[in-house]
Order: sequence, then structure tokens, then C-alpha cells
Amino acid sequence: MIDHLMQVFPNFSSLQESFLENEDKSAVWQVTALGSDGKPVGSGFSRDLNTARKIAIAEFIERSFVLKLKKAGDLEGWQLDNFPTACGFAAGFDSLNTQIRSIGEALERWALSQWLDYKCFLEEDKSVKWPKESQLLIRDFDKVSVFKKEFLYSFDQKILSYHLCAIVGFNRAGAFVGSGINSCYEDALVHAVVEAHRHLLISKQERNFNIFPFNRIKYFSENKDVALDILKVERNNFWKNPSLKFQRNFQSDLFCVSRTIFEGWTPWEHGAIDRMLY
Repeated sequence: MIDHLMQVFPNFSSLQESFLENEDKSAVWQVTALGSDGKPVGSGFSRDLNTARKIAIAEFIERSFVLKLKKAGDLEGWQLDNFPTACGFAAGFDSLNTQIRSIGEALERWALSQWLDYKCFLEEDKSVKWPKESQLLIRDFDKVSVFKKEFLYSFDQKILSYHLCAIVGFNRAGAFVGSGINSCYEDALVHAVVEAHRHLLISKQERNFNIFPFNRIKYFSENKDVALDILKVERNNFWKNPSLKFQRNFQSDLFCVSRTIFEGWTPWEHGAIDRMLY
């Protein structure tokens, strides 16, 4: 697969694999797909090495596919002219599962916008049982707030269940947002933790923080009180049913890509610096 991947995406370099051990001696794998410039493009986190590899490669394909579309000028056909980020995209190796994941990606973006922008209610999980895959990362935060909601969505004559998880990890100075969505709540929680921890690491890097999303990552890393005030806002509005705006699928011999967008989603890059979405 790696050889074929390099033929389609010459910017692929290698997989970097790390073996991490929890205090109870349980092991997890972190796999990072590196681009030709040595920078990470995709990452996977799992107790199973092959699963972590697949996740990292799929994320690499997704981001590289979007980059390839932009370079080719194929924007309108994938709604990149109106929504220029990779939001709502998913890549994988099975067409149906990739579409289901794309729906989840779009639903996650739409739901977080509804939560923070339109004051829809998410339940706070005050008795979190942290999965083993997240325990090492959680220790780097002083406190973590977790919010959740289950969504049901009809697709392919089936009712799909999606568990949304949004977390805000705090340290002395700042706040770090992460989110995930999955048919399994634990898996959504792990993804949210990994994402929040990645934002923590990014905030410590030497890079250009003047562009999205790095400007908001840096802002909230230095403005803990702003994040706390946002979480204190009363959110009691009812949820609307998500309405499909756009979906397109692509399939090759090697991989599949799907993009989904729901009506009423305000793209995350819009708004002021203190909009806690990135």
C-alpha cells in the first residue's frame, strides 16, 4: 500500500511509530504520517498498531486529496470555493464506511457550531471514565471539561447513531479544545483528547500564529478566562434536525474520499479570534 500511496501522493515520506505505555502497563500506539518536508500530515492512535497505521494513512490521504484539489483548481465541484477547509471530508478504504465517517465529520462541525454559536444544549459529562488510550495525555492538563450528545441520522435505509464529544482541557494559562464523533462514545472521547493535546503541543511551537487555526490555538492558550466565560453561557435552545446541503464521493482502486456538508453550519474559520472553534 505504501508504494502505491507514494505514486498517488508524492508528498508522502514515511510513518513514524511510537509505543506508549500507561501506568498499568497497557500499551497504545501512536502513528504519524510524515510529508516529504518531514512535517506530520496525519496521525493515528490505537491499542492495535495496524489500526493506528490505517487511521494515520487515511488522515494523510484526506488532507493530501484536498490539497491536490486546490492545486488543480477543482474547487466548485467539492464546495471548496464556499468552504475552503477540509471540514466534512473523510478518506478510507471502504466506500460505505467512508461516507458514514464523512457524515459524522460534517455532523460534528455543524453540531459544535450550533452549540457555541446558537446556544444549543450539550450535556456535561461529570463522571468521565477515561479510556486507556487517553490516560497519558490527560495528565498534561490541570482540568478537563467534557460535553456530549447523541445524534441519530438516517442513511442508506439505516438509522446511524453518532456520539459527539467535545472537551476543553485547561492548564494554568489557557484552554485547548478537542472534539470527536463516533458510533462509540469512548472512541469519540479518545479522539477529542488527542486533538486537544495536539493543540496544546502546537501552542508551544515556533510557527506563524497569524493564520487560522493557529491564531485561535495561540489565543486560547493564553486566555483561559475567556474559555471559562464561554462555557458559563446558558445554552437551552432546542436542536434542529440536520439538513443535508452537499455530498460527493470519490473511489479509486486504492482509497475512497467523501465530503458532506449540512445546512446551517457556519465554517469554523469565520468569526472573531475569540470564537472557540478551530
